[in-house]
Amino acid sequence: MLWRYILNSFISLGIIYLVFRKKNFVKFSAFFLMVAFMILIFFHGILLKTNFEDGYLFPFYIRRFIIHPIFLFLLLPAFYVQKKQKKNLQ
Repeated sequence: MLWRYILNSFISLGIIYLVFRKKNFVKFSAFFLMVAFMILIFFHGILLKTNFEDGYLFPFYIRRFIIHPIFLFLLLPAFYVQKKQKKNLQ
């Protein structure tokens, strides 16, 4: 899962840079992805340790966040809206 998350993160950061051409967006995204991975892997580890006593649905979605580039779909619109609002204020 770590390899897949790293690969998705680099691809996501590349896409964000290609779309917006702003290093600040890439830096924020890298920090966000790093923190998100630490939080998600922590909860996934806890669920693995408890042998999924609460069911399999929650661990399934945590794993999905780890191995799929879902955060890219959240960050792209957020940066787009921020860029549009900044442009409207000027």
